[in-house]
Amino acid sequence: MYNDEQAADFIAQFCRNQVNVKRSLPIRSSDMGVMIYLSHHQKAKVKDVSDFFDVAGATVTEMIQRLEKSGMIVIHQDGQDRRVKRIQLSDQGIRFVDETRVYYLDSIRSIRQTLGEADFERFISLIQRINESRVKP
Repeated sequence: MYNDEQAADFIAQFCRNQVNVKRSLPIRSSDMGVMIYLSHHQKAKVKDVSDFFDVAGATVTEMIQRLEKSGMIVIHQDGQDRRVKRIQLSDQGIRFVDETRVYYLDSIRSIRQTLGEADFERFISLIQRINESRVKP
């Protein structure tokens, strides 16, 4: 049985290994999370992103500004409410997410191969259970 300290170390190492799947990312891993979100939610509002990641709007605004400056996203004025800005991936951002996804899927396949099918299914089931327990009511 692992104590909490050991478990925290193992989980932290696992997370670092997953973040470092593609070390040469030209953007921060947190920015990559926003890009993945936008790949599924085109023309999102900053508030949508903020709510999804449960972070302050100012934090998301900072990320959005970095991503826009790097050419990964574009920002549009909302057609209905000029105070609202809509964000979406640029063509460059779409290509980048698609290319990066390949590395992450390879990593998942490697985990599946390492664990074997039964343990992998259990692993995914446990992650899903944890994720569901973290969802706000």
